[in-house]
Amino acid sequence: RSELGWVAMEFSRRRRRTARVESAANAVKKLQSEYPHALQFYDTPPLDDLSLEDFRQFAADRYEVLSRISNAKASFGRDGDKLKEAVKDVTSKRLSLNTRSIIKEEDIMATSRIQVPGMDLEEAQERVAKEMFEERRKDHVSHFILRLAFCRTDELRRWFVENE
Repeated sequence: RSELGWVAMEFSRRRRRTARVESAANAVKKLQSEYPHALQFYDTPPLDDLSLEDFRQFAADRYEVLSRISNAKASFGRDGDKLKEAVKDVTSKRLSLNTRSIIKEEDIMATSRIQVPGMDLEEAQERVAKEMFEERRKDHVSHFILRLAFCRTDELRRWFVENE
């Protein structure tokens, strides 16, 4: 604990990685290894290269989600069906978060047949796995962008943690 009253966070080091995935099998393996769960603990910062436009868009989308969550809590209270619906609506639109918690190859196969009819099965699996990887990557990266942006004051930190 520092004299300012905040706790410094330690992160483990990871090798630099690129977000590109080549084949269906590699796409599934990469998804399972990098982001096996939709729920993340954000203990490791992203080490990806990110364009300035993606940085801006990821931050804007996540900020929109958090501010709508904050407004929904003010309007509907902390629990209730309306709050759940508002959160689900904004997260699906702005962060495109998939609600599945654990990714298995069978899930991707089933999802690819439903979401991409008429496409070759392997191609559909690769596409679905890549989309899910990008959704979770955006969630991961955007969390750390706003975490950095909201660390300036205690009030901003409280707002971020409360709505995150």
